Amino acid sequence: MKFLPYVGALAVIVAVTALGKWVLPTYDPSAIAVIYVLSVVVSGLLWGQGPAVLAAVGSIAAFDYFFVPPTGTLAIGRQSFLLTSVALFLVALAVGNVTGRLADHVRALREREAETLALYEFTRSLAPARGITEISKTALRQIEYSFHVRGSIALLDVGRPGFHLVVLGEPLSPEAEAHCLALLRGEESPPPPPAEEEVRTLYFPLETADHRFGVLVLPWKGPGPKPVERRLLEAFASQIAVLLERAQLHEAAREAQMEEERDKLREALFHSISRSLRTPLASIQSRLTALLQEGDLLSPETRQALEETLEEVQHLSWLVHNLLDMTRLRAGRLHLNVDWHEPRALVGAALEEARLLLKGRPLEVNIPEDLPALPTDLVLLVHAMVNLLQNAVEYSPAGSPIHIEAWRENGGVAFAITDEGPGAPEDQLPHLFKEFFRGTSREPSLGVGLGLAIAKGIVEAHGGRIWAENAPGKGLRITFTLPTRSRTMDDWV
Repeated sequence: MKFLPYVGALAVIVAVTALGKWVLPTYDPSAIAVIYVLSVVVSGLLWGQGPAVLAAVGSIAAFDYFFVPPTGTLAIGRQSFLLTSVALFLVALAVGNVTGRLADHVRALREREAETLALYEFTRSLAPARGITEISKTALRQIEYSFHVRGSIALLDVGRPGFHLVVLGEPLSPEAEAHCLALLRGEESPPPPPAEEEVRTLYFPLETADHRFGVLVLPWKGPGPKPVERRLLEAFASQIAVLLERAQLHEAAREAQMEEERDKLREALFHSISRSLRTPLASIQSRLTALLQEGDLLSPETRQALEETLEEVQHLSWLVHNLLDMTRLRAGRLHLNVDWHEPRALVGAALEEARLLLKGRPLEVNIPEDLPALPTDLVLLVHAMVNLLQNAVEYSPAGSPIHIEAWRENGGVAFAITDEGPGAPEDQLPHLFKEFFRGTSREPSLGVGLGLAIAKGIVEAHGGRIWAENAPGKGLRITFTLPTRSRTMDDWV
């Protein structure tokens, strides 16, 4: 097909030669030369610069051979005809070059106009689409309308870890899916061989300046798209990528807004319930304590029942306390009332607070006396330690010992609480400090999975860090560190 313009130029030269030889034999050869010049102009306007140059060369050859004496040869007998031939060649070459360039330019403008119009129609068809699925299906329909190709859009599944595809449109072969995944990973790999002899698969990555998140896949019949078609398909892919990224950002923003609204509602609910329960629980606890002080007036069965009831009330009161602390942590309203405290005093206060919880549990405490004082909020840090002790009690066998130790570490002090339970599966360790996450307890509990999350928030508010690990030969060990002085006291207060 690309040689047809040159064949056309030669056909014009043949037609002009026949016209001059058999139709206009009585005309002066110089008149025929003008017709040859006209043929070069026509060739340039119709087929461009290359056919025009060929027409110029063919015109001078035909003019010399058929019309310049002696005819039948390319020799020129008279000087005047030599000048005419040279002038004809130069004029034809110049005119053909100009007209050819003009035709090429006009053709390029028309192609560009067609590309712009196609891209405009494509963009306009996508404008009303909302959401990733609707945008993808609309884009595939428009591509099918423009190129008569039914393709697919393979997108990364952001809801699953790793590289997994969500395919919209025509299903992909396993080889095509593998190649799409390789493109999304940034790997260079050859495309799979065509399934049919005359069909090849084209892959256009969907990417923006930030990342690559999908691939436009088109099965193309024949040798492949022309340069203008490939440019247009690349423009389509770029436009699809921009719209899909915008849709993803919109969905992420909407999901974030909904999550924020859910968090606000949950915090308001926790806050309301917790405040409503604190007063009656405190009243019940004080009345039970007063009844237990009437030692001689109570039978052993009554006294045991009251102690068990008091323990359950304390569990419930601790849960309410945790809910209030979590709402303050999430709202950023947890303020530290910092003073200097010895590590032994902090652990002692926590053990005193948890005395009913630890009843019947052997304790192994190893707190050196030479540890430096720490700038801490006594109430909050004791609350965090009691949460850790409660976790150790809940996830270890009854009567098993609990180990508490502290030591110097990296300019601060590290504390560790270790139980002798079964520990935690390795895949659960990174999630233990998340809100409402609960492992498998040895028995039902009043806890809801907030204790470790609150302990983490309190420790980090002090500038420390906390982590969990399985202790060799024991159970779960939770370690946290506190700085000896990471800020001035004025900053802490």
